[in-house]
Amino acid sequence: MNIEDLPPRYQQQALIQLAPKNKTTVSAANAKQNPGDEPLAKKEVKKLNGQVSVSVHSKRKRLTDSDGAFAKYVIDAIVTAGVLPDDSPEFIPESPKKTQEKTKDAEETIIEIYRA
Repeated sequence: MNIEDLPPRYQQQALIQLAPKNKTTVSAANAKQNPGDEPLAKKEVKKLNGQVSVSVHSKRKRLTDSDGAFAKYVIDAIVTAGVLPDDSPEFIPESPKKTQEKTKDAEETIIEIYRA
């Protein structure tokens, strides 16, 4: 059986399953781009040195578990964007402050970074 023998809706899933684990195969025709998905290289990123405190406030229609990993994801994104050189205690000495609220409006995450 070939991938082409599968119904079209399963062909993409099969390609993803067969792709090497360190690469993801996604057809450009099926990829959807959001306006906020621009590469960071187009914008100047303000880099911070020294210790900072991070606050993450999440507004969601459904609240997450209290041990949710969304703060870890945010910290990793801040480092990947080049705002902080590392997520070690040298730069972020205390755990990020995590708060959340239930909303009926649009969902959003507010990230605040303060110099410690």
